[in-house]
Amino acid sequence: MRGYIEGNRVVIQRDCRGQGFNGPCQQVYYGVIGNGVIQGSFSGTGAAPNNVWALYLGTSPPPPASGLQGTWRYNASCSAPPYHAGSWNGVMNFNLGADGTYSGKANGQWVNTSSAAMGGGTLQGNEVTFNFVPTGWTSYYIWKGRLISDGRGVRIEGTAYHYGNTCNFIMTR
Repeated sequence: MRGYIEGNRVVIQRDCRGQGFNGPCQQVYYGVIGNGVIQGSFSGTGAAPNNVWALYLGTSPPPPASGLQGTWRYNASCSAPPYHAGSWNGVMNFNLGADGTYSGKANGQWVNTSSAAMGGGTLQGNEVTFNFVPTGWTSYYIWKGRLISDGRGVRIEGTAYHYGNTCNFIMTR
């Protein structure tokens, strides 16, 4: 690959021989820099009409249009004894309210017991915050993370907090 930037325009030339195509292979990517992203189209070998591409500069791509709505599987790893140590896993379901906030329910393994939890939260940009109270508890778990959509798929990665204890989590659809 080689290319250049001129003002806010980007041109990248790619020799794609040996990348699953037999024979000569040349592609040219044209883009414009703006608002932390380079966006454009490409032409050449294998290019379809009206194709687009984007390269995000120092930020994650925007979250999918559905945001948090739907079912997420979670996996969390905690190391704080005595109540929080171990792995958690289960499912969370979120519903979008008319006011833009989410309500939800979690079912699965919580702190080495099978439990359910109720709560809600917000999605602002790609920052996610939600609070859940496990059944029979009087205190919240606060989950804070980032909604990410990239080559590894759509997921939420972050940290759950409870009375100074922390757990790392990943949620996937």
